[in-house]
This record gives sequence, C-alpha cells and structure tokens, in this order.
Amino acid sequence: MDVELPSVNPQAAVVNEGFNNHRRLKHLSLEGLPSLWEAQRIAVDADLEQATLSVNWGDPQNPVEIVLRDSAGVLVQGSYPGVVIRTSDTHRVYKFARPKSGLWSIQIFAQKQPVPVVASLDGVSVTTLDAFTLTENTKAKLDQPVIVGAVLSDSQPVLNATIAGIARSITGVSYMVVLNDSPTGNDQVANDGFYTGEFTPPSGGIWNVELIAEAINNGNNPISRVATTSVKVPYRDQDKDGMPDRWEFANGLNIKLDDSRPDPDGDGARNLQEWYFSSDPNNPDTDGGGVKDGVEQRLFADVHWPEDDASLLVDTDGDRIPDRWEDYAKTNQNVGDANNDTDNDGNTNFEEWLAGTDPHNPDSDGDGWSDGAEAGQNSDPLDANDHDPRPDAKTPPASDDDLVQQIRKYWYVVLCLLILMLIVAIVLLRRP
Repeated sequence: MDVELPSVNPQAAVVNEGFNNHRRLKHLSLEGLPSLWEAQRIAVDADLEQATLSVNWGDPQNPVEIVLRDSAGVLVQGSYPGVVIRTSDTHRVYKFARPKSGLWSIQIFAQKQPVPVVASLDGVSVTTLDAFTLTENTKAKLDQPVIVGAVLSDSQPVLNATIAGIARSITGVSYMVVLNDSPTGNDQVANDGFYTGEFTPPSGGIWNVELIAEAINNGNNPISRVATTSVKVPYRDQDKDGMPDRWEFANGLNIKLDDSRPDPDGDGARNLQEWYFSSDPNNPDTDGGGVKDGVEQRLFADVHWPEDDASLLVDTDGDRIPDRWEDYAKTNQNVGDANNDTDNDGNTNFEEWLAGTDPHNPDSDGDGWSDGAEAGQNSDPLDANDHDPRPDAKTPPASDDDLVQQIRKYWYVVLCLLILMLIVAIVLLRRP
C-alpha cells in the first residue's frame, strides 16, 4: 500500500534508515532524466532481512517516476506482496520483510528536467563489510600513503572479493583506492579475508573513504556491500602558524612568516581566528550583515549568516555589552554592570567583552598572568604562549617564582657576584 508522508530532509531520511541494526549494503548515485534511463542493477542477498530501499531526490518541484523490479522482473508497487511503500515529494522508501534474492533493477524518470538521485539499500544480513584506516590520525602525513583496511565476512571471512572505492577530501579532490587480500607490508597473510590498499593525500583536512565490495559469500550468494571510514591529514603549514598554506596564499598572507596575530581588516578577529571560523581576513564583515566578524565570533554567531546580525547587538540595560554575551558570561542583562570587575583581574566586564576574555576567570589563558596585567603590557590574555609580547610592548612584571627560576638558571653568575662582593668587603675592612 502507498502511504503519503510530509516532505522531509532527504539526508535525514537516509540517516534514519540506518537504525535498528541496519547496515548500508548498496549506495547508488543516479540521475533522473526526461527519458527512461538504463536500469541499474542491485544485488539482493538470500540472507537479507528487514530491507529498506530509499530513493531520494532534492527537488520537490521536479517529480520523478521510479520503476523498481525484483529479480524475476516483477514490478514493485502497492500490490506487491510484503512491501510497504512510503512516498513524499522528495523521497520514496520501500520496506521488505524478506526480499526475493537475485539481481533487482531500478530506473529513474524525471518528469521535467534532469535531477540528481541517491538510492541506498539497507538491511540486516550476516554478511558485513567493515572499513577502517590503519594509519592513525596522529601519524597521517601529507604526501605519504594512508593505509585503508577492510574485513568482509559472514560466518567466516569472505575470500576473493573485489573491493575498491573513492577517497575524497572536503574540497572535492578524489582518488581511487583498490584493496587486495595479498601479502604486503600491511597484510602479511594472503587469503585471510583482510583486505588492504592505500592512497596518498596531497592536501590536508578530513578525507572520507567509501568502499564497495562485490563477492560471492560463503553461502554461494552474490553480495554487494558498502562501508565508509575517514582519516584526518594535517594541512601543509610551512611557517607553523596554525593556518594552512593554501588558505594563506588564497587570502594574500605570507606562507613563510607567522602572521597569525595581525588583523588586516580591523574587524577584531586575528588571521588565525578568521581561518578557524572560515571568515574573510580581508573583509571586516564577511556576511555583509552589518556586524563585524570579530564581534560575531565573540557572540558565537555564524559569520556567514547575515540574517542574525540585527539581533546580535541587542543591549537591554544599555551598558554597551550585548545581551547575548551577558547571557554567556552570566552577568546581568537588566542592570548596567559594564564597569564591574567580576573576577578582580583588573579588567572591567566591558573590557572583558572587548577582549573576548572570561569575566569569571582572572587568567583566561592559564599562563600565570592575570588578564588585566597582560592587557596593560600589550600581551595576549588569550594566548598562553604569549609571554614575550610584541616588540613595542613591555614585559609583564615578574612574580617571586619567576625571580627564583632566574636565580637558579644563572646561579654561577650570582655566585661570582657574591664572591666579588665578599672580596670588596674584606679589602675595605682591612684598610687602616
């Protein structure tokens, strides 16, 4: 039977069908065309239960027609035995308690214009494909191989499988990955059901790997499985300033000089912060909403969403501190407390707001210097490593502990001075 559902997010529909111990068995990227397209094949295992075939398209104004046939060529529709079909204007879901095994076919027909379509088969099966990376995130490096591994098994390892896939970066760069079950540096035993392959990432960031396995399982049934894994590769950063060379070059910064601290567009956000929040270091208001990027960052707002800018600077008590920050800082939105120094660090609440420091912590970066002391000496109260301020700044006053450390470091100098003073004293005492 057909059941009409309200329109939902296609991505959400795909994710929700992964619950109840279901595994993603097949994933197809299709295109609906204004003419019936060649059928795509879907292998359905004999041991598959609680199967869900989800077909998602992104344009509710461009309806599609789906022609799904089982392994015997029978059209799957509302009268098909054992199926429940749910339909909305952006997706259709077929649910089977136990689908007929064999090669099924699916065709997508777009009624108006071409439309991208994603189809996925989920279900419960004893045959599973697990993917992982043998290269830990902490050891992954640019221009060096990342080892990808996979295990295909049912009651025991499935041998002689064809496993391949795509490694794709967040920027869209992709590489083919082919896995083999043969003795290599990563897999010492052949034909053990443990498959390995590798790819060499030329750029940093998150790399997602999607693998597809085709095989005959130990029950002599053709199977198709998909699995995903990911690895984080460090960005290339020649000057070690925390910003990738590619981003610095694209934004006119120096890839050979630590320029993480300057604020060239004067928006209150340093270059490193601009990189972290994906804002434009050369545009003080990336989203053009009327509030500078630095202010939006301190208010935990989206620097790419101009619609929220008007509400960011609401100030109920008129103390020049936005309500949104006072709510975060747990100060009073209804009483002017801008000149209060809640944590007694020498900075008023208003100064804490401007600096982005914590009004309840006298030492926001935990480096042993109070926020007020650092601000007065042109040091950074949010950088624990900023003990040596900019060239035009003074050094914050040393504490007693610092003096002790300096004495221990230069003990021989101190000893020489004491001996010299003792000699001078003896000479003076012996004078008639």
